[in-house]
Amino acid sequence: MKVFIHGVPDTPHLWKPLVAALGLQPSDYFTPALPGFGTPLPRGFACTKDAYADYLIGEIEKLGQKIDLVGHDWGALLSLRIASLRPDLIRTWCVTNAVIDPDYRGHKTARMWATPLLGEFVMLNMRNKPRM
Repeated sequence: MKVFIHGVPDTPHLWKPLVAALGLQPSDYFTPALPGFGTPLPRGFACTKDAYADYLIGEIEKLGQKIDLVGHDWGALLSLRIASLRPDLIRTWCVTNAVIDPDYRGHKTARMWATPLLGEFVMLNMRNKPRM
């Protein structure tokens, strides 16, 4: 079973072209939505790295088998966290766009997201607006 973890501000739809290119059947993969990204937040969800990792670990445990874990962007960092906490769940892993370097400042949008209040404002304005 392949599990694909999306990044920010994406949703599981990010993986559709890759899944199609790989010729995967629905029973071959799982693309969970991160809480708050195309899905409602669970009541009391903390929205921290560890809360997201714990949530994903719970979803992976439900699969009942070792997985091939693929993560992109924020999903890559969460995938690395999952693999470090629960290597017993992982058969293989692959991450992309997950820079871990103390000198890397992130891209401009990531820096805005990480700025209190500005980040909330940016995300609010990224939502789909009704067309007039």
